[in-house]
Amino acid sequence: MRKTGIALIVLGTLLMAGALFLFLQNKDESKDVAEVCDVVTQEIKDKIKTVIDQPITVPTPTEHVNPYNEEQVLRSYEMRVVDIDGNGYIGYISIPSIEVELPVISEYSYPKLRIAPCRMLGSTKSGDLIICGHNIESIFGRLGELTPGDVAYFTDMDGETRRYIVTGTEVIGLTDAAALKSGEWDMTVFTCTYGGGRRIVVRFVEVPDGYEISNR
Repeated sequence: MRKTGIALIVLGTLLMAGALFLFLQNKDESKDVAEVCDVVTQEIKDKIKTVIDQPITVPTPTEHVNPYNEEQVLRSYEMRVVDIDGNGYIGYISIPSIEVELPVISEYSYPKLRIAPCRMLGSTKSGDLIICGHNIESIFGRLGELTPGDVAYFTDMDGETRRYIVTGTEVIGLTDAAALKSGEWDMTVFTCTYGGGRRIVVRFVEVPDGYEISNR
């Protein structure tokens, strides 16, 4: 009986040590990612400013988009992608209430997620943008704190900023792609729950110009 008690104490100590190790590892990863994201976001802002400051020129005529031509429609929704350190970025997202301002990589892959949030699907122009990011403190660790009415901004590489408000949050299955893409939301942002078993999904609708909202 005594040996069993000692074994349980040792096991409990090892579990606590393991949990502490994972917590400290997460903190270190979060700090490293935050530093990279801060640098990249500033580079994005500098590149946007360069685009805005360029002399205005008469644009070349563009082909009229035929609404029945799927290729033309999809091309009209494309966002400018700018390369920074070997990764293409489409802009940056700001969510004041959870104090994040993060660059967004154009294409999703798990290795890229370790650098910054990634676009899973869609575009701000077509009103169906889906962004995913890691559940760590400096990325989307506080995403679940968002409530209806909270504000987000997305600034693309052309310097156009769109405003969004949260309409709701939900938790879905890790592999439930249908639920992730369901509904007509202008922007969806998601991350995994702590432990990675499910997904926290936040839905946004775009707020038109002239509509006053609080910056909470």
